[in-house]
Amino acid sequence: MKMWFIVILIILTMLPISVSAEKNLFAADDPNIKYIGRWIKNEDGFMEGSFECSAVIRFTGTSLTLAAKSNYDFIYVRVDGGECTQVSGSRRLARGLSQGEHTLEIFASAQKAFPIISGIELDEGAKLLPAEDKPVIEFIGDSILQGYTVENSGAMYSYGSFVADNLGFYRNIVAFGGLAVVEGYGGPDNYGIIKRYSMRKEYTPEAPESEPWDHSKFVPDYVVINLGTNDSSSPSKEFEETYSAFLKQLRNYYKDAKIFVMVPFNGTKKAEITRAFNANKDENTFLIESNKWLIPKGKDALHPDNNGHKIIANKLTPVLQELLATPDPNATQAPTNTSAPNTQTPNNDDSQQSVDASATPTASADNNGKTENNNNGFIVPLIVGAVVIVAIAIGVIIFIKKKTA
Repeated sequence: MKMWFIVILIILTMLPISVSAEKNLFAADDPNIKYIGRWIKNEDGFMEGSFECSAVIRFTGTSLTLAAKSNYDFIYVRVDGGECTQVSGSRRLARGLSQGEHTLEIFASAQKAFPIISGIELDEGAKLLPAEDKPVIEFIGDSILQGYTVENSGAMYSYGSFVADNLGFYRNIVAFGGLAVVEGYGGPDNYGIIKRYSMRKEYTPEAPESEPWDHSKFVPDYVVINLGTNDSSSPSKEFEETYSAFLKQLRNYYKDAKIFVMVPFNGTKKAEITRAFNANKDENTFLIESNKWLIPKGKDALHPDNNGHKIIANKLTPVLQELLATPDPNATQAPTNTSAPNTQTPNNDDSQQSVDASATPTASADNNGKTENNNNGFIVPLIVGAVVIVAIAIGVIIFIKKKTA
């Protein structure tokens, strides 16, 4: 009995080295993944985003997991157009789905989320598919547009997100709390919109400036600007000239885009914005006097609350539909179901977000962006391991028999 117990113990000890788990990995820069907004391929070969960017992944199978070195601490996820939920502590973004095709969207939760995707893991035999082709609308603004409210912080609570959903568009948000039009005003980022929009990343205390952004890498179809609230003390003439220069800059970047200029909800710099608009007006540039909407202020008497963002979306959606000449009577209401408030970090917190570098290392990808995956990777080690275990067991039995003889 003692002899067989020793043999079983040896076999159990050896089993873990004889089984190789199979993974179906895809590289972060796989062409089927649609990156929306400011993303770059960093020095590690991972895709790294800034501002309130997003990504769309269409795939087959029942689950989707981010590779180990991704930064997923401050993202929202939406599967098949359902409710947005904030990821917390797990790289597995979807599980238990029905067999078939699915679409998963990843959203940076707020400013300084800095998502990183180091790769995608799917079920065995599953694959990535090209994402649906949709128009892209970009919103440019301050803390209101990036979703800061007294109740919570999150770009998914922003009227920009609601409007994009109403229109059936992909969205990108380039916004930061305290951002002003004129350099030297606002804060903590006081670079002004022209300089900041030319940089890839938003402000952090550790890196106030970042490298230039190549605007040819991401070209939205529509651009909505809502700036000026943080410029109440900036000189009128300088504000108007800077706003006008920014409109020229945008038109240079996006020659065919429709640009929508919103007057801030509290009416700050309305006259200057109107004059800057008139100086740059063309057939694809429009003024929206959103100060007339009388949007209710939140508890801090400045930022609209959650309901206020829905009211804004209800008003802005039909205006854009009319200007786009694509009215859709079934898409004029802002979504009423949103995820739970983000209580992890306020948008105006200047702390850097952490990067998860735990768990198993990522596998190398082949030239098609997909990790090579076949049955030999599993069967061969299993057979070899079994042979080794049997040989050891026989040797142990023979050795014990000789000792007891």
